[in-house]
Amino acid sequence: MILSDNSVAGWYRFVGAILLLFVELLLLSLLVDARSVSTEGVLSGLLAESGRVLRWAVVSAGVLAVGIGKGFTQRIKPLMVPVSPVSLTMVLVAHLALFSVLAAITHALFGINQVIPDSLGFLWLTLVVMVGLSWCLVVSNYPGWKAFLTNEWPLIALALGSGLLIYILGDASARYWSVMSELTLQLAAIMLTLFYDVIIMDVNRSVLGVGDFWVTVDKACSGIEGMVVSMSITAIYLFLSRNYLRFPHALLLLPLACVLSAVFNIIRIALLVVIGAE
Repeated sequence: MILSDNSVAGWYRFVGAILLLFVELLLLSLLVDARSVSTEGVLSGLLAESGRVLRWAVVSAGVLAVGIGKGFTQRIKPLMVPVSPVSLTMVLVAHLALFSVLAAITHALFGINQVIPDSLGFLWLTLVVMVGLSWCLVVSNYPGWKAFLTNEWPLIALALGSGLLIYILGDASARYWSVMSELTLQLAAIMLTLFYDVIIMDVNRSVLGVGDFWVTVDKACSGIEGMVVSMSITAIYLFLSRNYLRFPHALLLLPLACVLSAVFNIIRIALLVVIGAE
């Protein structure tokens, strides 16, 4: 397939916007820990739980990516409308300026045990919306988004609903964190013994470390939430792709997703301990 210059430019713009979003989310996550915000006041309480909204959004994006994967090139073609370099530059500059203001205000507001006044909370929420809308305009213009949403709104609704359900299931799995966290801790310690002679591990206190460096591995790091998310998104993929997958062979993807999620979580914990120790 031969792509036109406009199509190539559209793809560059699309990939660049995705990378930009990833970098900006990473920067915001490094600037603040929303859980340290005081929960006094309506908006302070909501902003303190903003991490939950982000997790829902990430899971929903994963479901959407799975659903739109078949025929991806054609399905996002409406977003590839030509945009003049001048217009794109202006939108990009405006977006970066709004994000800079958002980052500065976020860093100032989300202090430890800091109560956020309602007026500043509304300002923060308004900036979040404006940054999101400006990012959308970096991806494509209004006609492009209108055509895309008109075609894909059922899938987007399914992704948002499925993302919420998966998130709820992940929270419901909290009752099993204790059992899984002990196993995760022990397996991470075994992995560390491959590289270190002195390993610190206290299952009762959920402590894991190397030499004179140790950390408390919270029960939420057990990996169960990741397993729920992985299996749920895999199940959605199996349903959406049922017409061309081989069943029952394809059902093996469910336990495979579960096991891989658990293994990568153990590797993650061990690597974080290594980074801290070194």
